[in-house]
Amino acid sequence: FSKKRLDDDADLTKALYDRQEVYAMTAWDWEDHEAKLAELRKAVVDDLAHTMRHVTHEPESIAPVVSRAQILPGATFVVLAGWYKQQCVLVTPEHTIADLKAYLHHKNGPRMPMEALD
Repeated sequence: FSKKRLDDDADLTKALYDRQEVYAMTAWDWEDHEAKLAELRKAVVDDLAHTMRHVTHEPESIAPVVSRAQILPGATFVVLAGWYKQQCVLVTPEHTIADLKAYLHHKNGPRMPMEALD
């Protein structure tokens, strides 16, 4: 692989020189690559199945805090901090981490797939 894009009609001897690192993938490299991808896909599917088995509450049972009136002594809150926003939600002590993942996926849809939450 070259670090810069080369034109299709570029002369190899001029485009690639002695000190530049050039890699080529052979048939067995692609086979190894496909095997590793299959292994990683299986890990994602297995982890997603594990998470789904531990969802015990509907996503709607978790309520976002949108007003001061919801902040009551003795209530259970979770502060979720993400890449672009933070939010506080009301939960019960019986909720699981899988429930929070299901809530985030339900609320954000394809922007936050279950398999991407950790």
